[in-house]
Amino acid sequence: MSNLDMTEAIRMLAGDRGISVDSLLQVLVEALATAYKKRQGAAEEVIVGINPENMDITFTAYDVDDDGNWINERD
Repeated sequence: MSNLDMTEAIRMLAGDRGISVDSLLQVLVEALATAYKKRQGAAEEVIVGINPENMDITFTAYDVDDDGNWINERD
């Protein structure tokens, strides 16, 4: 699916459900983060971002120490 197709699909789904595109993107971000964390060997934490202009999705995964500080960023 191209980014243009995904952009249109997100807009259509948001319209069908009567919610904002931003709200739908936030749900998608949370779902992707949850799915990532369930992977075996996954980093302890992940930040997922979706650019609403072009629907590019980014993942920043990292481990944390006992104080919650980043200690290791992963690919």
